[in-house]
Amino acid sequence: MLQQKGFSMKLLQPGDKEYAFVLAKVEGAFKIKKLYKITNDALLKDYQEAKKTLNMSDLREMDLFHGSPWAKIIAKEGFRRGRVYFSNKASFSDSYARKNGGIEFTMLLCKVMHFIDTYYPYYVLSAREYYIENEKMAYPSYLIEY
Repeated sequence: MLQQKGFSMKLLQPGDKEYAFVLAKVEGAFKIKKLYKITNDALLKDYQEAKKTLNMSDLREMDLFHGSPWAKIIAKEGFRRGRVYFSNKASFSDSYARKNGGIEFTMLLCKVMHFIDTYYPYYVLSAREYYIENEKMAYPSYLIEY
């Protein structure tokens, strides 16, 4: 387990319930080498505060993928300000997950707040691609290495 004050990444095993959940979401897009459950108290607090602020009947949460060569940094420090893109398909986010010419692949499975009404800062670009403009509307829950 990788751990610092308020932050940890717990290695999940194939028999774990959460491992099975993520594996089902991946839909066979790739073979998971390692899967970590992220605990980041500061990011979770920001996410929960944003959720309270936006507490409306049309608020929904989705589990969406974010492929990035910087997934480990995002897990620890959060998303940078500005537009953040997600997909409901791991296979789509895979093209953004490359690192060092494809030596290591990392992806996040995140909780993402959204609204049915696209007036709010959540946008659907296609059936599989979404973005938010407030980084606090997403919380990285799992780090996937493959």
